[in-house]
Amino acid sequence: MTILNNQAISLISGWAIHDHESCSDHVIIKYDLGNANAIIQPTGNSKGGLRYRVEQRDIAKFQGNLIQMLERLLSGMNKEIVRIEGLDKQLSQRVAAAPSTETVIEELQEALETACRTSFRIRNIAHKAISHKSVPWWTQTLQS
Repeated sequence: MTILNNQAISLISGWAIHDHESCSDHVIIKYDLGNANAIIQPTGNSKGGLRYRVEQRDIAKFQGNLIQMLERLLSGMNKEIVRIEGLDKQLSQRVAAAPSTETVIEELQEALETACRTSFRIRNIAHKAISHKSVPWWTQTLQS
């Protein structure tokens, strides 16, 4: 399984599993870096500009929220109570039982987004982009 963000997916093309042995229990993944926009079009539900202000004091809250979201996701699959120690095993069982890998990726993405939304403040990217000067000669007058 390969998970990419919206920016990376526009740069990757020719993704394939290499036929050579890797001397481990993992396979070698081959891909080309470049502009793949002609092959893969981003979906309309992209949250490309959304960023979070991650501060040290919020990390523990994020971890707790993410574990809670994953437990909620996995509790629908199992009758037994999900414990943090068994999350990895139960997540792999969820992947194996899912109708498609994309379904599991969407569920995990939603869990991550919810954990981020409930843990961190959203960064104001537009303000930062405007106030950032990329070259020394850029002035407020030029920006207006």
